[in-house]
Amino acid sequence: MSNMAARYGVQQAFSSFFAYSTFERFPGLRVGVLESGAGWIGSFLDRMDVLAGETLFRRFVSLTMAPSDYFRRQSFISCDPDETAAPLMIDHVGAHCFMWATDYPHPDHPANWQESLRRFVQPLSPQTAGRVAGDNAVALYRVGSASS
Repeated sequence: MSNMAARYGVQQAFSSFFAYSTFERFPGLRVGVLESGAGWIGSFLDRMDVLAGETLFRRFVSLTMAPSDYFRRQSFISCDPDETAAPLMIDHVGAHCFMWATDYPHPDHPANWQESLRRFVQPLSPQTAGRVAGDNAVALYRVGSASS
């Protein structure tokens, strides 16, 4: 069950980029949020936007944009193909920020990841499915393109 708790550390570390205004101070910085799933990022960014914009928290950080805008500008996140909630918010958060990943053959990931990936992209538009299934990784790592 420790695999369930591992993502909390990633979430806490990621929140520090907002608490310390790192994205504001380093606009060219790119941050990958990995090994934590992606179904949580929508509600996380919603909450961060409220904290930074409508509560006393905003007085303690130097952010000129909403946290969700920093995420869209400077971050990407990997999602596991067995997630069911993540596909429902990808377009809302920013389809260019998501890519699928699997740790198969690690024991905590199923061997049928291909079928899971098909199910994962099924509710997405063809354009968003293409981005998540590979186009975003190609763009991020600059592989398979004329610029590589």
